[in-house]
Amino acid sequence: MKSLRSRAIALALGIATLAGCGGGGSDSSAAAVPDLSGVWAGSWQGSDPALGLVTGTWEASIARTDSGATGTATLLGDVDCMDGVVAGAVDASGLVSGTYDRTPCQLNRWTLTAVNVAEGTATGSWTQEGSNAGGTFSGTRIAVPGGPRIAFLNPPGGTAGAIVTIVGESFATAAADNLVGFSGGGAAALLASGANTLVAVVPPATSTGPVSLTTPAGRALAPRAFETEVRTSAPVVTGAAPVGGEPAAVAFSPDSRKAYVARRAGGSTGGVSLVNSATDLVTVATGIATGSPESIVASPDGKRVYVAVAGNGIVALDAALIQPLFTIPLAFGGGAIDNPRGLALTPDGRRLLVSDNRPGGSVRVVDVAARSVTATLAMGSREIPLGVAVHPDGQRAWVAVADDTLSGLDKVVAFDPASGAPLPGGFAVGRRPIAVAVTPDGAHVFVTNQLDNTVTRYEVASGASNTAPVGGLAPTGIAASPDGTSVYVASRDGGGSVSVMSVASGFESARIPLDAGSGPIGIAIAPDGRKTYTANATSGTASAIGGAFALSIARAGTGIGTVTSVPAGIACGTACQASFEVGTVVELSAVASSGSIFAGWSGDGDCSDGRVTMSGNVGCVASFASLDPAPSAGFGGCFIATAAYGSDMAPEVARLRAFRDRYLLGNAAGRAFVRAYYAWSPPLADYIRPRENLRRIVRAGLWPVVWTIAHPAQAVAGLLGAGAFVLAAVARRRRRTG
Repeated sequence: MKSLRSRAIALALGIATLAGCGGGGSDSSAAAVPDLSGVWAGSWQGSDPALGLVTGTWEASIARTDSGATGTATLLGDVDCMDGVVAGAVDASGLVSGTYDRTPCQLNRWTLTAVNVAEGTATGSWTQEGSNAGGTFSGTRIAVPGGPRIAFLNPPGGTAGAIVTIVGESFATAAADNLVGFSGGGAAALLASGANTLVAVVPPATSTGPVSLTTPAGRALAPRAFETEVRTSAPVVTGAAPVGGEPAAVAFSPDSRKAYVARRAGGSTGGVSLVNSATDLVTVATGIATGSPESIVASPDGKRVYVAVAGNGIVALDAALIQPLFTIPLAFGGGAIDNPRGLALTPDGRRLLVSDNRPGGSVRVVDVAARSVTATLAMGSREIPLGVAVHPDGQRAWVAVADDTLSGLDKVVAFDPASGAPLPGGFAVGRRPIAVAVTPDGAHVFVTNQLDNTVTRYEVASGASNTAPVGGLAPTGIAASPDGTSVYVASRDGGGSVSVMSVASGFESARIPLDAGSGPIGIAIAPDGRKTYTANATSGTASAIGGAFALSIARAGTGIGTVTSVPAGIACGTACQASFEVGTVVELSAVASSGSIFAGWSGDGDCSDGRVTMSGNVGCVASFASLDPAPSAGFGGCFIATAAYGSDMAPEVARLRAFRDRYLLGNAAGRAFVRAYYAWSPPLADYIRPRENLRRIVRAGLWPVVWTIAHPAQAVAGLLGAGAFVLAAVARRRRRTG
């Protein structure tokens, strides 16, 4: 132990700290190209000097080449540009590295730190030179060439009995040949089957975890875990996001991390604001030059947001940058009636249903890929089509139809979302029905009746309905909770409030008052149920309901492992961020894969033992170390620097990692140094990590190196200046002694 301490102090004060980090490697002079072909998906995390901790998920379709791999990839989460091209190669030392080109956004560089081809798992590190951001990623092969592939699940979470649409490709043509399995719940019953779409019912006893599909052609996994710990947002207002304009409608991203608020013009430019659901802050806002947005919906693959803009049409936005991509021209809307749910997507994301909010109007079916209207459901001359909702099996939809004469002829019409043809299953409602919501199991339909201050509950199987009053005035927006127990109703007038309606009874069970004069029109509940936002047209805000904080997990080091939580929510792997109610104690469990060990926790203050109390947003880092890196594992973690700075995500560690990847690993001498570093640094890092005084000494020793890497021009100038001073001093001494 004494020798360890001596070596640590020597390291902190010596020139050997120049590298600050290193990793595993191989002495093999000829490395085989690992077969990474197939579809991979996983999580990424890191540190950005401007944004702090950043996390998300990724997916890549990879083809093997003679020298490495190439393909396309998509990032979701805290990103700007989502889609790009990935390319990589392996060198003679076994280093597998490459680039991820997301033009016009900054180039990412990546390096694999561990690969298990047989098990289909991998970890790696990434850097972004332009921003000095960096971090780690991990993934699992979820599909193999020639086999089935799952693109997404809609919804991404639910309880037993919920109906889930599985979208992908190369499914078996015979329904009996598609075996869908949920974690802990076994095989799921299928309601429908096709080459690209399956509709399943979540089995009893299902737990949060992967969803698999087995066909005669092979087995595939969903890119992200299916979450069963969904709920109803706690009935308490926890904040308000100032979004500006006249907020009219709101929708959530599939991962619950983002809310999209459509702003009507209202004296300012109409547009869309992106709200970070963990912080209730607007991160991006965009304007739409003409027209007034009135409805909004997010695509189930997480890539697009569609806005119904009166006087313009359907505007498609990039879900990360909130920038317009294209417009589908349609004449509709702009009347005096609110229509926060006048736009809906079929569960497979392939069709948009658009109600045009005008007397004698229609509901149009829009093919998203073709960007064209393929079917129309026409209304009578005095009928106004408003809110639209689709059954989770995708086989039927409902539209609220208001009677323009106010003669009590208001109704809800059922129709085929593919052909637009009317179907049995319509029912009468109160005056001016505005919005429609369907429960996750498809058993009930709820409708807000704005002029009667009531909500109608319809039972799909029996055709029975009942109407109940709400405590607020002018109920307008509506949303069903993902756990299937409650429906939230936004009442626009009388100061503004949200009513909690029981699905079982159809009656109000609680009422949540909002700030006076807020005027909520739209409402949406996150797919995990932990957060709800209202679009408040009068106050220009989005009220946050539900006292939840975000827990983000990052994984670091050269090894491979997973992190899960109790209560469930974290399954990292794929679900590396989850929200938990205020005060919840979350127990984190880290399990290393074969050939790796769990090296410990770091991150925010209370992450040290893997037990976190949610008193705010928390970020924890689980470090895994490889016991015996494979030849294709490349070079990995910054052990000494990570121990000194407390996290592999620290910006100082990111700079050292980038220096390693760009300079040390580019030549034989640098790689030899890194291999030697890997051999003796892990036990030294373990000794440094729990000793704060020693950590300070090591940080002091690393500071000049970190500063030099961050400011190379100034460092060179300083060295030249020092050299000139020494030469001048030598010359003066020679003159005196000469």
